Amino acid sequence: MNGDSITSITPESALQRYWQRAWEHRDLLVCLSRRDLVVRYRQTAVGVAWLLIRPALMVAVFLVLFRQVAGMGAGVAGYTASVLIGVAMWQAVAGIVGQGALSLVNNPDLVTKVHFPRILLPLATVPPNVFDLGLTLLLVVPAAYLCDAAPSWRLLLLPFAVLPALAIAAGVTIWIAGAMVRWRDFRNIVPFLLQTGQLATPIGYPLEAVDEAHRVWFACNPLTAAVELPRWCLIAGYPLPAMEIMLPSMAIGLGLAWLGTVRFRLGERWYADVL
Repeated sequence: MNGDSITSITPESALQRYWQRAWEHRDLLVCLSRRDLVVRYRQTAVGVAWLLIRPALMVAVFLVLFRQVAGMGAGVAGYTASVLIGVAMWQAVAGIVGQGALSLVNNPDLVTKVHFPRILLPLATVPPNVFDLGLTLLLVVPAAYLCDAAPSWRLLLLPFAVLPALAIAAGVTIWIAGAMVRWRDFRNIVPFLLQTGQLATPIGYPLEAVDEAHRVWFACNPLTAAVELPRWCLIAGYPLPAMEIMLPSMAIGLGLAWLGTVRFRLGERWYADVL
């Protein structure tokens, strides 16, 4: 046999075929996402109005805690709008992680009886939360006008600022969803991490309000860039975040996303046996 006709299987080609199979099942991803979106607001008294009520209540709480009590945010351009952006981004990330982490263990029949790339289950939590994020960010425009910080041309860069945050959330979700199949301890770990992360991420306060000596710690938080960059895009006069903080934050987050995808794919073959 001619050696030139032998097709070698490399990790890169195997990973490419894996994503090709996932793309072939994209209709299933759409169905799962639509189901999650419909179930979320079904049989609720106010329906999709929760998209406005929930962030409004959180913004009010953060304004009282961090501005009135802690005195943070004084002199920051568009402070109220910046808090709203932080809340919107956090709700999207927390929604993807919180719901996606349970996607495999909550659907054992799909995992054990249907043959498809299981990675679609945690990924299906991304579109509904992106839908919520888009509608919530629409509130930022009038909020910025009221704060005399109307968006400028930087608004066009918003998709490039949001996409890394979604990639980070999806990658972490994929990792946790796979780990939860074997270690159900993550049911208790994930809520704790989300509660802790909400305080460790500049949501109710801008990074500018943090003491210079402590900002270096925010470079280790992958969600710092996910919150600060959309603020820069949406609020006129908001300072460009320091790259020595943004670059490590994004690098750590995207690294976790890549590792999460690799880890999920390696363990996928035994998920059905464990469930």
